Amino acid sequence: MLRAHNAVKTCLFTGDEQVITAVTRLVRDVQLQQNGTSAPGDADLYLWDLDMGTELPHAVVERVPDQQLLIIVSQTNLAAIPEDLLGRACALLKPISTFTLRAFIDLAAKTSELRKQRTEVDRLRSEREALIDYALAANLQLQEYDRQRTQFLARALHDLRAPLTALYGYCGLLADGHLGPVSNKQQELLRRMQATTKRMSRQTDAMFELSIAGNVTRRPQMVNGDIEETIAQALHEVFPLAQEKNLDVDFHMEAPEGRLLFAPEQIQQVLLNLLENCCKFSRTGGSVEVRGYSVGWDFASGHSGAGHGTAYRQKNAYRIDVEDNGPGIRPHLLSSIFEEYTSYAEGAERSGGGLGLAISRMIVSAHQGSILAANTDTGAVFSVVLPFHPRPDTDESKGMVELAATRC
Repeated sequence: MLRAHNAVKTCLFTGDEQVITAVTRLVRDVQLQQNGTSAPGDADLYLWDLDMGTELPHAVVERVPDQQLLIIVSQTNLAAIPEDLLGRACALLKPISTFTLRAFIDLAAKTSELRKQRTEVDRLRSEREALIDYALAANLQLQEYDRQRTQFLARALHDLRAPLTALYGYCGLLADGHLGPVSNKQQELLRRMQATTKRMSRQTDAMFELSIAGNVTRRPQMVNGDIEETIAQALHEVFPLAQEKNLDVDFHMEAPEGRLLFAPEQIQQVLLNLLENCCKFSRTGGSVEVRGYSVGWDFASGHSGAGHGTAYRQKNAYRIDVEDNGPGIRPHLLSSIFEEYTSYAEGAERSGGGLGLAISRMIVSAHQGSILAANTDTGAVFSVVLPFHPRPDTDESKGMVELAATRC
């Protein structure tokens, strides 16, 4: 027994009761047009009984072949099929075969489903193209906002540097006694003000570099510097902050086993940022430990060379650890603590460091080095790893080829 088809809309042009019965047995949704006077509705399949002499509406002819047309005709009346429908419509001979009619109805159902899918695909494609247009417009607008932000920061930081430079000079004049005698305590405070002003000036320069980092690549002016002196200078600048919290600063440095090229003021800024962060979050009366030593380092993976093959058993970098006894860093934030404009302070917990740590990462990356953070049993440790450079015109450069390739 054949079931009536629910998925096909059918429009039937006939007055023949046998044809009507045959079609309604197979299709539930049938619109019957017996005299052709009313306007036909939209259908998936049109059935036209040519023998009844009813004229097929022009609206239906226009819809072929998007909607299927099946001409029901007797063998003797085939010549009456209009020429404009030959090749565009199918013919079903009388008497109607139920199985043949069912095959045409199934074909109409599949064609209708494909047409609906095409319509849905076209709609989705149109929506996708509209979304792409919106995304492109938003991207252009964001680029314009970024350009305006960079210009604003450049002007603001330029205007800020002038008074900082003047303040630094005035503090120097006062501390040196050029404007009158000062006591030792006054001179010490003036020197602190001068050091703070210099640090703020460096910070404004670094903020500007950070703001344009995505658009402009600048290589640091690296020299064969004294890393121990650079660390000592950073410790000297942070000493007042450590003194305020009664912190014990332990400083242990080993001489580098290779040639270090770096920009002293920039690396000093990095170390100062790390030291200030550690002093800020160390408990009052606690300690800050600074260690420097040569290591074998895999710059590709950002890990110590131990266990990574013979290539990294050679000391190829210098590592500086700054460790405190503060609250530590929540584990899920370790990978993002150097991100720009992030802060994770909640009560006594450690902050993400805001711009200071982001600036530090920018500077270290420009030196082709690594910067990382980790938790210890008693607090947190920040580490900076700077690569050794081969000495020119020596065999040392040949031995560093494999190591240098890992940093590219």
